[in-house]
Amino acid sequence: MGKKGGLGRIRLAARLLLTTFALGMMNLGFSDVAHAESVTGADLGAKATERSSLDANLSLRVDDRAAALDRVVALAEAQGGWFSELGAAQVVLRIPTEKTAAFLEALRKEGDLLDREVSTTDRGAEEEELMSRLRAREQVLARYMEVLAGATPKSVVAVEREINRVVQEIEQIQGRLRFLGDQIAYSRVSVSFRFRERRAPVADGS
Repeated sequence: MGKKGGLGRIRLAARLLLTTFALGMMNLGFSDVAHAESVTGADLGAKATERSSLDANLSLRVDDRAAALDRVVALAEAQGGWFSELGAAQVVLRIPTEKTAAFLEALRKEGDLLDREVSTTDRGAEEEELMSRLRAREQVLARYMEVLAGATPKSVVAVEREINRVVQEIEQIQGRLRFLGDQIAYSRVSVSFRFRERRAPVADGS
């Protein structure tokens, strides 16, 4: 009776693990897994742009660093962003990607632009590779559940060990996908501030 009860609990746990995996896929925005394969050639260029992350580094010359920093943070928050790092002369901001261009343009009004560098990184290829691995792991997990359904009490422990290993791999892949999704959705903008030089008035000798 004890062995049968333990086997039933393990099978129930395995089903819960598979349900958790499916919910995780939905939370990642991949409830329709076939969507990745449905992109047409005409959409390919736009798709690559949509799945890119953006990083920008700017340097501004200002009269008052503290006041300028406060204004820049307020500007970011107005765009739905926030600061992730904050220092006396530098701030790192996360800005919704679709609003980044307007935000960078608005920054030009906050001081003299000394330097500006903007770069993008295509994340689409890595996402596709991770999704392929995720689908493969899901299939392996489903097969192990089938094996578990007919497993003998002696083999249950070994099957459970393999299920746990696959679930850990799935969680690692999902974690990386969440990170990539965050990088794509929110650009990273670093702004540093320098004092504007103030020269003493020149005496005219009169």
